[in-house]
Amino acid sequence: MAVTKMHPIRRTVGKAVDYITDKDKTDGEIYVSTYGCTRETVEDDFDYTRHKASYYGSILAQHIIQSFAEGEVTPEQAHKIGIELAGRFTDHKHEYIIATHIDKGHIHNHIIFNHVDFKDHTRFRGNIRAVKDLRRMSDEICEAYGLSVIKEPKGPGRSFYEWQMAKKGISYKKRLKDNIDTVIPLVDSYDSFLAKMKDLGYEIKQGKYDSFRMHEQERFTRSKTLGEDYTREAIERRIKLAKEQEGVSEVTHPTYFRVWKYDQSLGLIENTHSYLIFVSNNYQRRKTAITDAKKIAATYNLLREKNIDSVEKLDEIMVSVKTEMKEAHKQIREIDGKIATVNEIIKYLDRTHSNKMIWDNYIKSGRSSSFYESHRADLMIYESAAAFLKRNNVSLDTDPDTYRDQTADLEEQRSILYADLQGLQKERKELVMIKQNVDIIMNDTHENTKEKKKERE
Repeated sequence: MAVTKMHPIRRTVGKAVDYITDKDKTDGEIYVSTYGCTRETVEDDFDYTRHKASYYGSILAQHIIQSFAEGEVTPEQAHKIGIELAGRFTDHKHEYIIATHIDKGHIHNHIIFNHVDFKDHTRFRGNIRAVKDLRRMSDEICEAYGLSVIKEPKGPGRSFYEWQMAKKGISYKKRLKDNIDTVIPLVDSYDSFLAKMKDLGYEIKQGKYDSFRMHEQERFTRSKTLGEDYTREAIERRIKLAKEQEGVSEVTHPTYFRVWKYDQSLGLIENTHSYLIFVSNNYQRRKTAITDAKKIAATYNLLREKNIDSVEKLDEIMVSVKTEMKEAHKQIREIDGKIATVNEIIKYLDRTHSNKMIWDNYIKSGRSSSFYESHRADLMIYESAAAFLKRNNVSLDTDPDTYRDQTADLEEQRSILYADLQGLQKERKELVMIKQNVDIIMNDTHENTKEKKKERE
C-alpha cells in the first residue's frame, strides 16, 4: 500500500534537492536517480527549461512524496516503483530527481520534477484531477508489483482496517451507522431512540459522548466518530425533522433478517452480510431483497457469460487474467523506458544545437575562464547534454526530428497496450466481484448445512 502527496515548490529548488538527497537518508545517495538532468545540474536544467516557457508563474517545481507501508518493500523496489511513477506521471516530458529515504520505519520516495516540460515548454496543471491521476497511477504500479492497494477509501478519519471491514460488510461502524439511520424515523425522542438501539442488541454508555457496543464487539464506538450527522445533537435534530414529516409511522414489530437466505414469502434471496439488520417495514425489506437479488442475478449471468461452471475454473481464469495483466505491465514498462530515452536524446540534441554557437565561441576564446564565467549556465547545459549524447552513442549533428518519429511510433504502441490493459482490469474486477459473491454464497450454504445437521442431531 502506498500513499501519495504532492505540493508545489515556489522558493528554491536547490534547498529541496539538498534535503531529499541527504546522504544519511539515501544510504550515501545510492538511492538517488535523475531524468533529463544530472545531480549537479538539477537547478540549472530546471531554470533553463522554465525560461523557455512564455509564462510559468511563481511555481518552480512540484514535489511528490510516495510512502509505503512498513516492511512492505525493499529500498530497491521502492526506488524502482518511484522511478516508474515519476516517468509515467510526467509522461517523460519533465526533468526530475528522485530520492528514496530509508532512514525511518517506513520507506518513502521524494520526487521533484520541473514545473515546465522540456518538450513543449508548457506548465504542469496541479489540479484535483492531477492528484487523483497520481494516486491512480501509484496504485496501478504498486498492484503490478504485488503490493497492497486501497481501492476506494471513503470518509475522513477511517482507518485502513475499518475500511477493509466495511468492504467485507462486517464493519462495526458501518453497522452502527446503518442501524442509527434506520431507527431515527421510527422514534419521537432521543430516549426512545436509545431504547430501540438497546432492542437491536446494543450496549449503551452515556456521558459527554454516547457510545455503542454490539455484544461481540470489544470496544465501544462513539457515535460522533461516525460523522457530523451522528452526534447526540445531530441525532436529536434528525428525530425532530423526521417527526415533522408526513407518512412516518411507528413499527410495532421490527423485522430482522440474515445474509444470503431464501425468503419463502418473497421468493427472493437477501444479502446484508454476516449480521442482523433492523428493517422498519415490509416495503423496505422487500426493496432490499430485490436489490440484492439483482446483484446475485448479475453474478450468475456473468458466470454463464464467461462459461464458468466451477470454483476451480473461476480460480484458473483469475490466475490467467492476472498473468496477462502482469505481461501487459511489463511491455508498457519496456516501451516507457524507450520513450524516456528517446525524449532525453531529443532534449539534449535541441540543447546542443541551441547552444552550439556559444560553445564554438568559447573554444575560439581558447577556453577562456572569463568567457566561461560570463556564459556559465549555457556552457554547463551544453557540456551535460554533449556528455549524455556521447554515452548513448548519438552524434551531436543528428537531426532531432528523426527521433521524434520514433517517439510517435512508441506512443502509439503504448496506447494500444493501455487499451488492452484496461480491458483486462475490467475483466479482473468482474471476476473479483464474482469470486466474493460465490465465496459468500458457498460459505453461508456450508454454515446452514452445519446448523441443520446440529438440529437433526
